[in-house]
Amino acid sequence: FSKLFFAEPFDKMVQLQVNTEDLDKQARKAAKKAAKKAAKLAALAAGEPTSPTTDSIMSPLSVSSTLSSGSTKKEKKDKKDKEKDDKKKEKEDKKKKPEKESLKDKIKRENEEAMAAKVLEKEKKRWKTFQTQLDRNNRTAIRQIEVDFIKKCENNGVALEARMYLLQLRSNIWKDYCNDVETNRTYIDACMVLVAIRDIINHHMNDLQKPHKTEILDTLLRMGLQDGATSAAKELGIACPATPVQKIIDVGMSMTTLQMEHMGHLLARPISDLKDDRVGFRPDLWQHKLLDVIDNNESALVCAPTSSGKTFISYYCMKKVLRTSDDGLVIFCAPNKQLAHQVKADVYAHFRSKTFKNPPWTLYGEYTNVWENVETCQILITAPEYLQTLLTNTKLYASISKRLQYLIVDEVHCIDELENGALWERMLMMTRCPFLALSATIGNIDEFHGWLQRCQDVVRKHDEEEHKGKVKRDYKVHKVPDGEEVKEITRWSDLQKYLYIPKTPEEQSAWKECRPKIQKTAFGVDTFYPIHPCSCVTSQGLATTGFPGDLGFVPRESMVLYGTMAEACESNATVKKRMQELHPDNYFKSLTAIDQKKGRAFEKVLKQELRVWSQDPALQPFCDATLDKHRQQLEGALTRAKVNGACQYEQDSEEWLAEHLIHLMTSLAAEDKLPVLIFNFEETTCENLCEKVVDFLEAKENAYKATPEFKKKMNDLAKRQKEAEARMKKHEKVLNNKKDEDSTEQDDMLDLSDLGDLREKDVLPQFSFIRAHEGEGLDEEELADALKRVEKHFPQDHVLYRCLTRGLGVHHFGLPYGYRQAVEVLFRAKHVKAVISTETMALGIHMPCRSVVFAGDHLQLNPLQFRQMSGRAGRRGFDPLGHVIFFGVPESKINRLMTSEIQSLKGHWPLTPALVHRLVNLYIHPGCKDKVQRRIKNQMSSLWLAPLIQVTMPGEDARANSEAVLQRTTAQVRQYFGTVIDTLMTNGLLAADGETESFSDMAGKLYLWDPSHFTFLVMLKEGVFHRITEKYRPVTTHEKFTEARDWVEARTQTNEQCVESLLLLMCHILGRREIHRSVLYDKEIDSESVHQVYLPNLTKEMQGAIQGFHKRTMDCFTAHVINAAREVEKEGLTEALPLSRIVFNKAEPEECSGILAEMAENTVDYEARSPFSALTGRGDVYETQDEMTLAVRDGIYVDSEMIPSVEFKDTSMANDGQLLLNAAVFDYQHSSSQDDVLKWNGLNYKESWEDLDRFMRFIVRVDRIFTIFEQPPKVPGQPTPDEDKEVEAKTPLLKCWKDLLARCQEAYSHADSKALSKQEKKKSMKYTTAKKPKRPPLIKRDPRAVRRR
Repeated sequence: FSKLFFAEPFDKMVQLQVNTEDLDKQARKAAKKAAKKAAKLAALAAGEPTSPTTDSIMSPLSVSSTLSSGSTKKEKKDKKDKEKDDKKKEKEDKKKKPEKESLKDKIKRENEEAMAAKVLEKEKKRWKTFQTQLDRNNRTAIRQIEVDFIKKCENNGVALEARMYLLQLRSNIWKDYCNDVETNRTYIDACMVLVAIRDIINHHMNDLQKPHKTEILDTLLRMGLQDGATSAAKELGIACPATPVQKIIDVGMSMTTLQMEHMGHLLARPISDLKDDRVGFRPDLWQHKLLDVIDNNESALVCAPTSSGKTFISYYCMKKVLRTSDDGLVIFCAPNKQLAHQVKADVYAHFRSKTFKNPPWTLYGEYTNVWENVETCQILITAPEYLQTLLTNTKLYASISKRLQYLIVDEVHCIDELENGALWERMLMMTRCPFLALSATIGNIDEFHGWLQRCQDVVRKHDEEEHKGKVKRDYKVHKVPDGEEVKEITRWSDLQKYLYIPKTPEEQSAWKECRPKIQKTAFGVDTFYPIHPCSCVTSQGLATTGFPGDLGFVPRESMVLYGTMAEACESNATVKKRMQELHPDNYFKSLTAIDQKKGRAFEKVLKQELRVWSQDPALQPFCDATLDKHRQQLEGALTRAKVNGACQYEQDSEEWLAEHLIHLMTSLAAEDKLPVLIFNFEETTCENLCEKVVDFLEAKENAYKATPEFKKKMNDLAKRQKEAEARMKKHEKVLNNKKDEDSTEQDDMLDLSDLGDLREKDVLPQFSFIRAHEGEGLDEEELADALKRVEKHFPQDHVLYRCLTRGLGVHHFGLPYGYRQAVEVLFRAKHVKAVISTETMALGIHMPCRSVVFAGDHLQLNPLQFRQMSGRAGRRGFDPLGHVIFFGVPESKINRLMTSEIQSLKGHWPLTPALVHRLVNLYIHPGCKDKVQRRIKNQMSSLWLAPLIQVTMPGEDARANSEAVLQRTTAQVRQYFGTVIDTLMTNGLLAADGETESFSDMAGKLYLWDPSHFTFLVMLKEGVFHRITEKYRPVTTHEKFTEARDWVEARTQTNEQCVESLLLLMCHILGRREIHRSVLYDKEIDSESVHQVYLPNLTKEMQGAIQGFHKRTMDCFTAHVINAAREVEKEGLTEALPLSRIVFNKAEPEECSGILAEMAENTVDYEARSPFSALTGRGDVYETQDEMTLAVRDGIYVDSEMIPSVEFKDTSMANDGQLLLNAAVFDYQHSSSQDDVLKWNGLNYKESWEDLDRFMRFIVRVDRIFTIFEQPPKVPGQPTPDEDKEVEAKTPLLKCWKDLLARCQEAYSHADSKALSKQEKKKSMKYTTAKKPKRPPLIKRDPRAVRRR
């Protein structure tokens, strides 16, 4: 019986019975009160006068009855009809026999009531005790109540009392502030009083009694908020006190003004009314639709602002697959490895409780630079470049494609990136399963959604063919949010933009002379000038396109805009009347509390009104006056910043940023705007800025430690420590004698904590950004564990280690992964409060910060990057307001960043030679079954049936002529697919017969080095490497002692020459970083120097083999562009000169006369070449990739990356000389100092490391392939395997390659980025910045710059 009906054991029944009797007494009393109250209400309804006691407890119902006395006849009639219906229902309810409560339900109810009373008593005692332990400081006490009591309170009534006590504390804080401060008042404490009132009403509206309501109204009246008290009285259902209350804490403004100007970031956020059991929160409508999409196994494109709540759907999708199966696969594709590792940690935290019945299966796997549980996991985290490898893997394709249920693509806007964007595009085109594509910044959302739908339509067509018309899922791609939902969705946290104004020289000198107390510095005032969005727009742009969709205002900016608009239209009575209607006090007249949604509605109304002004010629002067005033204010702030920041360095330079960065960071700390992410796109600049700040703080700290003040303080601490040690010894004696154990234990604990406070710390808190006194940061053990990762890469005296002890970090791709991971961990733990980073921190990494600083201008700082980086500020659940600060960014760039639309996604060429080879190789693989072959064939056709790129003619509207453009693009992609196959088969690199199968397999294993690996394999096939190493023969130990010394030296020299020739050829094939020919005339580069700036020329034999492969390739692609030109001509599209637009018509000689006939006889026929290029007399003969790329006619897409060969001919030279290639890798094999290589070859540390790493990985991969095949493939013209000499002929290449590998490994170990010392690191940075004149100019080609569309 006890187990069935009671939550507590049966032996406590007596206590429960007693509690039940008490509850019965309380119930009888409550029934008497209810009866009296009903009688009074009845008397009031009958019009009888009520006593003062009745008025004092007047309920909301009685108030509404009183107010209705002056209502209309219709309202009275409706009221009588309603009363009749209520009486009729009451009679019917009385006739019904009440259901008899069963014994089981009665016992259960009584037990619940007893437990509730028990909890109430416990919480009352806890609150009473808690009040006695509160800190004397009101702010600290508030934090204690909010965190330690209210969140853990189990009774609403007690929680209400705690919130009312909070209201008193906040009122006292505002009262003290009013008494102390006379000028430069801030109203944040007054706003917190309103927040406390809002929390009371939202959480305890049904529990409020008359004293509570009266206290709320009195508080509002004491603050001078009469309008707020009147509105609150109506909401609370009581009359507003008529007796005037003394305004002892008057804010001096209306309720609306206080909320909009000073409480904008604290306005209540909209909360959805929808309830969904699938998630643990109330989802918005678009989030609810998104859950339905996942449940229906459909695809969706989710484009919502940062911090709007779109990430949850990824984990819901994973949860669904994990619940429904043990072998289903979800692939999460992240834009970079940092985000991939973070997602892996989140997956483990969310789903680690799942267990698998079958041992092989695991929860998660990773395929980035590591291979972890890829074949047996249910959630695979990877990156686009690795996913493409997975989808074209001959061993794993069948199992992966069968298990794959969902693909999640985060930050899908990366599809527009120059380097890896094509990988994202191919990934979405090749996937056969439903997908989720997430992004916050897509400019052409409708076009991109249409392309995704086109991709899924192709998948549906293929599935219908495979399953004979039967499909298992819906192939619709949903755009979420859509329609009106897009307009309603905004950022959870507002973003306030600022311009940093440096301190005046007087302030800087005063600040440098004093001790910089970062925690309480007073120099953070007026250093951040708010940038109003209207200062960046023009009336012309406003009239045509309006405000940019994502250019939002904070509520304060809406109030400022209203003020300037009202001031500008003073002379026009009609407009002035309209603006009076829009006065905030009138617009929000009926509202007590303004929430974020209503504040943004007011912003929208003002924007619409201002745009109407810009479009009406009569009102346009008012618009110009409004915008000019905001612009003048910004220009004045920029002028002040330029004057204050004047120093010996050029403004916006790296030195200028370093000079003022310490002032900016201390100002952020003073205004409580930390943590912060500081973005700069140069890696060396990030490290230099960090070093400058750390050196400055260390110098100031050392100077302070030498002062008498610090020495006196340390002497006092030492004295107190001795006293504490003496007390400790005394307590130990007491403990040994076992006297008064309880008290001595307590004293012992006090002394131990005292000793902990007496220890001298290495870094003083006033010279660090870590707020240890506020409980932030890590304890010593946790910090030591985190710093162990850093010590593996940098010693303790390194600046990148020292900065972490002061709350500052650096993050970019050039740093070791272990260090970057440590910075991320310390930042999330609030130990590191500022991180100077490149774009690595912009893409989705969970690094919530309060502020974002753009330090300096850069070419890569575009509108997309601006939105991605600024979106890191003010993340949902952490900060209600984000701060975006421009530091050293020109005014024109600020205007462009804030007003430019997001760049549209245009796509890339969907195929590469390596991808075509891998797909064909996968299709013809012997182990590939018919069903899998059909899927692979469908994958290949998807790449040309649904391209995102559009091949258009000049001036052609792709939207208006979308079908023709799609057909033209599809035809060229399909034709390109066949051209690559012909090229590879012509050169024996595709498995057409048994003789070339080995080369085809090798090409598949070297695809990451596309297209250089094709040149390597052709030269290997033609025997060039064999002839280079045919004289190579290692000197054995026996020969060293038996042969003559001259013979051994000659043999060694011959071997060195073979290795040197092999190294030179590989550097030409892989090191494709061009260098300008002006280096030949640089006097600083000594021709007799041991350093090689550019690679020496190849031998004629090597050049001949490479040129032969290149010519065969160009012949195949010449046929490709000619066929494409014929297809374009069939469409009737004419080609004209680029400037005059004159159309050339090919005329036959007999149709001309005179000089035209003579010229016609000498013309060269052309089809693919543009008429402008054909004026040179060259027909359809293309010698180089650049010539074909630049010379083909419009309507044909050609890119140098599409051609599977490398060039060695410099077309800019009259004698067709060889291209000059940077010899950094070649030079490093001969130099013992990386510093000299960086100096002479003009590369920075990152570039040199990438080149050497790429070269090294290729050498290692080829060595493994040779090991697998045991010997190099068969070479035409070499002896047959039956002859004994065959092994001798092939052995030299293998041994020479091993020797080359050993040399590269030695160089690789010297250049390992993890082993650099502090001095080497500084030198590498120095050579890449200070000695720029000695750097030879590099040619950095942009593939998009030479495309012909």
